[in-house]
Amino acid sequence: MPIPSPTKQQLEAWNKEQLRIASQVKVLQDPLLNQYPRNFPGKEEITPWNFKPISGDECDGILYGGLDVSFPDAEDEPSVAVYVVVKDGEVVYSDYEFFHLSVPYVPSYLAFREIDVYVRLIAKQINDMAEMTPYVILVDGNGIMHERRAGIACFVGVRTGIRTVGVAKSFYNIDGLLRSEVRFNISEELYLFNKYIAEYHEESVAVPYRRVIAMKRLDLRDKSFVRARGSDPCKIVGTTKPFPLALLLNGSSGITWGIALVGHGGVGNSMKRRSRDMKGSNTPLYISIGHNVSLEDALVFCVKQSLFKIPEPIRQADLRGRAIIRNRRDAA
Repeated sequence: MPIPSPTKQQLEAWNKEQLRIASQVKVLQDPLLNQYPRNFPGKEEITPWNFKPISGDECDGILYGGLDVSFPDAEDEPSVAVYVVVKDGEVVYSDYEFFHLSVPYVPSYLAFREIDVYVRLIAKQINDMAEMTPYVILVDGNGIMHERRAGIACFVGVRTGIRTVGVAKSFYNIDGLLRSEVRFNISEELYLFNKYIAEYHEESVAVPYRRVIAMKRLDLRDKSFVRARGSDPCKIVGTTKPFPLALLLNGSSGITWGIALVGHGGVGNSMKRRSRDMKGSNTPLYISIGHNVSLEDALVFCVKQSLFKIPEPIRQADLRGRAIIRNRRDAA
């Protein structure tokens, strides 16, 4: 039976709750680009990018949470929410809950479909195994990169009190930022960045690629950026090495909503490829603050946890959710 569309009163109540959540989100400030040099470590020439070194790696002893929902093929079948906690690349806690969707798919209100089951899973973990409470939870979806600054990651953070980061695989237009223009600019920046890496650093082994993040502010208000090549503007090729490129997304209002991250990951493929053939992800992630983190914190968490194209806590939650749905279907 189809889920009925929300009434005007329901939408008003949702708006009110989103504004309440947004007012309680804690955003930590950071300098981002300003404090980092524009020359590659060990080189003197000034570049268009700022370079941020990363201390440590994915095996840092921190507990990272991951949340994801998997949906069945049939509408009358239950969905499954999965919550995992990862430490040093290994899942140390995992739980899930089946639930039937009671809220329809309405853009910008997706949090109301998933927040209750997420909160139950986290509360159960805290009650049963408090020592497994994560330092930060990476949530599949947006944080403050939302028209009312209240995506699912904000809801999870405010309602549980745990730090959260929004990690979205899709970009939704906001504040003058259009998906087609964002993807085009990502593609162009990657072209220029890959050219720089190939010309100056292909032979360099002094700085491991995953220990540095290249950053630049992507200001789409500047229309002077001219297309540099005649390729598909929406084709993104990734970096020639697993070298994270973070592009800060500035809207028409001047607000920095989040970061488009590409070129991350690649480490998980080392078992299949020779190290020198590893490449960064060609799938952008759109990262935003959820609660009680800075944008720089959010970026570093995601880079350090990205062995593949999706940060490991979310990836593991997704893999488990898909397997649970598949096993339930096969057993029917």
